Amino acid sequence: MSNKNDDIRDDKNLDFDDAKNMTVEEAIRKDSEIKAGIDENDNILDKYIKQHRDEVGKHKFESKIQASQDDLKEIDDFIQEKREEINQEEETNFSQETIAFDHIEPEEFEESDDIIFDETKKSSSKKGLIIGSLIALLIAVFAFGYVLNNLNSPSTDDKEPTVAKETDTSKAKEEDIKAFDDLYAGFFVDKEMTKPKNSEFERLSELEKVLNNLKGTSTYADKKEKYDSLKKAIDAIKVVNDQFTEPAIVDGEKISRNIKDSANFDAISTTMLNTGKANLDNVLQSAVSEGRQQLTQKAEKEKVASANQAASEAPAPQPSNGSANSVPPAPAAPATNNAIVTNNAASLYGITNYDPASLQRDLSRVPYNNDVIADVNNPSWVFNDGILERIVAVAQERGLISGNNYILERVNIINGNGYYNMFKPDGTYLFSINAKTGYFVGNAPGRADDLDY
Repeated sequence: MSNKNDDIRDDKNLDFDDAKNMTVEEAIRKDSEIKAGIDENDNILDKYIKQHRDEVGKHKFESKIQASQDDLKEIDDFIQEKREEINQEEETNFSQETIAFDHIEPEEFEESDDIIFDETKKSSSKKGLIIGSLIALLIAVFAFGYVLNNLNSPSTDDKEPTVAKETDTSKAKEEDIKAFDDLYAGFFVDKEMTKPKNSEFERLSELEKVLNNLKGTSTYADKKEKYDSLKKAIDAIKVVNDQFTEPAIVDGEKISRNIKDSANFDAISTTMLNTGKANLDNVLQSAVSEGRQQLTQKAEKEKVASANQAASEAPAPQPSNGSANSVPPAPAAPATNNAIVTNNAASLYGITNYDPASLQRDLSRVPYNNDVIADVNNPSWVFNDGILERIVAVAQERGLISGNNYILERVNIINGNGYYNMFKPDGTYLFSINAKTGYFVGNAPGRADDLDY
């Protein structure tokens, strides 16, 4: 028994004088803390770690999983809760067994040593069981987190199909690009791809299908622009060709054709003729101008035929009283310029049977405007008195024309003035004429360099 007392009085054991004023539970806990190296400045967590060094050290290095801060906090809270439950349970169990050491003689204390250490052994055993359960639970939580993390992380097997898929998509995209480029090039007869091939027009839907395969790629916008431009060109060619008995534009070139009786060039807007392909736009506008010219000629012929019919049906002039010296009436004067223009027959002052394709329209000093040319009844087209006759006389004096062998064609209306072009019978450009002021200018050296607008 003396050995036990000596152990209690040792520096690492509970002092006897201190133990006299404690309950059995307090004495056991205090003795355990002293042996664990706990001092008064240690907090609850420090005390727990010192009392369970073996268990904490063992399981600390067994786990290689790093839990998140939220997981650690939840685990700390859980451990704290269980510790409080243990303390409360121990206090309840020992509440009826409280012993006042100050009423026990040293001999009685020595006799109760076996009881105290027996209770200590039971309490330690119980604590070990609970702590073991807590540690097992902690390991289970870590393991669950590790498994969950692996499930959420893409595996190597998952990544490989993705790479292969991207490679396949890239390869397919290149094939689609080539398919579009090859088919698109086949719509033209020239390498510069400016002259659409009429025989390919009906394959436009095939090109659209190939284009749709490129949707969602960086190449789509560029190919879509090319497709739209081609479609606009084909639509314009079809509309213009529909005004003639046979296609007037074939493979990007203009061919002289006769217009249909139902031809209506006023229905073709300027926007329709602007396809964005400069060469093709010129061809389209040239075909439209030729078609309009044919309409004008047709109206003039009808007018002449009607006038001839009226003249043939008019009564013959009667001689005045049968006098031999009577003078036959003068022939009717030709219609005035105003009347000619109003009746859409301005080119009666010139020839009407010619090839419009031969005209050198590209040399015109005044730009052609198809929209205003279509307005044939506009008063701006009316020549002021004597202007046309004077210009015809000048051309005759210069030896440019003989008689009325010339071609007159409407060109534009600018600032209320109608402008015409005068050509030789072979289509050679001579002048651009202002029908109101009489100002005319050509391209011959030494002539006027500026227009009057």
